[in-house]
Amino acid sequence: MEAFLNDVWEAVRPGLLLFIAGLVPVLATWLTAKIVEALKVQKDGELAQSLYRTIDNTLRALVTTLAARGGKLEGLPAGLINDAIEIVKRDNPKAVAALKQSDDTLRTKIIAKLPGVQNDVVTTNSSIAVTEDAAKSERAAQ
Repeated sequence: MEAFLNDVWEAVRPGLLLFIAGLVPVLATWLTAKIVEALKVQKDGELAQSLYRTIDNTLRALVTTLAARGGKLEGLPAGLINDAIEIVKRDNPKAVAALKQSDDTLRTKIIAKLPGVQNDVVTTNSSIAVTEDAAKSERAAQ
């Protein structure tokens, strides 16, 4: 029986070695592709976060400037959206290009973010006004 198993091993061994030699590069290629894919997903996530921070900062700056000039924060002020799109494209071109963001896509994201930013600015301005009024009242009382 041992002689038979040795004969079978001698017959199978070259084919098995060729199979293993062919399988190793395939597995290495597959593993490399999975690693590259994971890194791309991570990079895209970082770019998306960067894009959303840019949109948020841009809107806060535009809405705060509008409020400081006495503009209404209700509705969508004419030109604010287009100004925001241009500023985002200028300030973060890498994220816009890498994530393939069109003007329409940016417009949608900006419009979705705008009510929250408007609310934050109104709340902040109200808090500042209350604090200033309290300080004035305290000075007048002295």
